[in-house]
Amino acid sequence: MFNEECSTHHVAMTPALQTGLQALSRHFAGRHVRVPRDPSKLLRMVPSDLDAASAAEVCAAVGGSRLYARKATRTLAEARNSVIRVRRAHGATLEALAEEFGLSARQIANILKDTPK
Repeated sequence: MFNEECSTHHVAMTPALQTGLQALSRHFAGRHVRVPRDPSKLLRMVPSDLDAASAAEVCAAVGGSRLYARKATRTLAEARNSVIRVRRAHGATLEALAEEFGLSARQIANILKDTPK
């Protein structure tokens, strides 16, 4: 969800914190964001996706940190490509994979040709 420039692994992941981080990730996908320490400022940044409790949790956990929100589509594509590689390694044909994932055989071949980064 986030790549962090400062470590927050010591913070327990509560449901409110997880909800708040997901809202930030959706709102700022593909961009860096500095999380304010004040929950009211955070609520102004992401007004519709965040409730007050989640904003307070996020500010307490990562306030003052600079975070990078990855794009969800890229993450989903990477997961799909991993599944394609595993299925191909287990003997699935290009045509079967193309039909299953709604891609062309050429796209499947290109995915298999590329090494994961």
